[in-house]
Amino acid sequence: QHNPLISTINVWTFEISLNSALYASDSSLLVVKGVPSWLHGKWTSDRMLRASVDTGDVRLLLVSDKNGLITFDITRDSVIKSNTLYLLSITFTNPSTAQTPAHLEIKTFGSFEIPYTPLLAREFEAYGVEGGSVPGLVIVPVFLSASIFQTVPLAGARNRLNIHFTTNAAFSLGSLVGIG
Repeated sequence: QHNPLISTINVWTFEISLNSALYASDSSLLVVKGVPSWLHGKWTSDRMLRASVDTGDVRLLLVSDKNGLITFDITRDSVIKSNTLYLLSITFTNPSTAQTPAHLEIKTFGSFEIPYTPLLAREFEAYGVEGGSVPGLVIVPVFLSASIFQTVPLAGARNRLNIHFTTNAAFSLGSLVGIG
């Protein structure tokens, strides 16, 4: 995922590569299991998604989004070619409360069946959050520490206020910090 912060736009990107082609004419489906309940029905994109690859797109139709599962139908005239890496991205808004990471699995139906296989998350820092790239992790940004002190206590003297703070997430360009 791209953003682990509450109430922000987020993108999950799935990388899919199969050792055998999956054809639309066989009513082929991709099923993702373990989707958090807060994510169901929260897509900001339409129901038609594209899995991109250098040689073209595969059109996928979101046919079901309930009970911890997302089911995609490979639309007519599409094929997921063997040994080709496809990227499938979905966009949504994170919830307003902290969430634990999701444990996602993927399965195929159609010209052949692959049983549920864990989707491996690439763990890296996102928005200053260690492991923030793990799908489903949502955090509430907080100050971990904050202090303020002045340099000169004399009336009428030039003074400087020094403010030090640490947070559990990085600030993005243009962020404002209020002092009150």
